[in-house]
Amino acid sequence: MNLALDRTLFHETILPGQPEVTEQIFARGSGAYVDKLDSTYPHDVARAEQLMAQAGYPDGFAVTMPDLSRFIGNPSLNVALEQQLGAIGIDIQWDKLPPRDMFRSMQTGKYPMFFFQLGSRTPWQDLQASVLPTAAFNPFHTADPELAALIDTAQNAAPGEEQDTAFQQVSGRLVDDAWFAPIAQRPQTWAVTGGIRIDKQDQQIDLERFRPESD
Repeated sequence: MNLALDRTLFHETILPGQPEVTEQIFARGSGAYVDKLDSTYPHDVARAEQLMAQAGYPDGFAVTMPDLSRFIGNPSLNVALEQQLGAIGIDIQWDKLPPRDMFRSMQTGKYPMFFFQLGSRTPWQDLQASVLPTAAFNPFHTADPELAALIDTAQNAAPGEEQDTAFQQVSGRLVDDAWFAPIAQRPQTWAVTGGIRIDKQDQQIDLERFRPESD
């Protein structure tokens, strides 16, 4: 699926001027981010079809996904995803949901996959949200012993370069195993009142980076 996604199309035509294409869950500016990982899956429909056949789906398959376009804010994203995955035989059927069922639809395992936008915080917080077997957005409690060992090493590493390197290995494992199919990262927009200094950040708001100008 990663190879079937034309991330450049998303970037240039559907969300112009805003996101940057990515293939990893960790934000730019995060110690876990690895620039070269964003070229792991170039758009290659023929190769994607080969891998589908090797996985036992030469004719593709049908899948029902929750329609979360109203929460993402751009229905064109669903259309593009449907067309691009359709090119390798994945037939998406959208299940429209009331707002109250949005998070439950993603967190209970009712749907085999979903298309949504999640913010990125610190590497450890991202893993807690989406990767650990207990994570809210890991509804099938998927686990991988090698990944678990890498996460344990990163969690217990000394803060700074050692820990950043360890989290980068975690990111590499996630990308190599195609745990996710990320498309883009949105940059943050900041506005603060006078007298407040902020360290700009690519991930979701971290209040620890806000402080009085005098500090």
